[in-house]
Amino acid sequence: DKVLFVDVRTPEELYFVGYPTVVDKNIPLVYVDYTKTKEKVNKKTGKKTVKFASVPNKKFMAELEEALKAKGLTKDSPIILMCRSGHRAAKAAKMLDKAGYKNVYNLDQGFEGDKDKQKHRTVNGWKNAGLPYTYKFNPAVFILERPVK
Repeated sequence: DKVLFVDVRTPEELYFVGYPTVVDKNIPLVYVDYTKTKEKVNKKTGKKTVKFASVPNKKFMAELEEALKAKGLTKDSPIILMCRSGHRAAKAAKMLDKAGYKNVYNLDQGFEGDKDKQKHRTVNGWKNAGLPYTYKFNPAVFILERPVK
């Protein structure tokens, strides 16, 4: 109870892929913008992929501070961050470090972990380790207000 466990994936990821039963809050680092797309070119193969664009969650820091306060925790309390494979959580951890948070941890391998040779996420991560997770919607975990343009 003296730790804040935050999943920084999008709400859609938690809802459709699942999330740890012990997560305190979903505070997305980014949201998906379904009105825009982004093209990416693989530098090695030249292959182009198109994805929906993502937009930063401008309220990330404020929402994190609110989650700490709701649990009676402070900026000095331990914070564990999780995403799909560790990259977004690492970015969030750097943001928190720059803001003066010193007890921040990135959950290595994330929820789904690394990709296998077939590019499926079956190698490691929370879910593949058999740790407890759920698909069940829990309003206490999700921030129900979406960003408005």
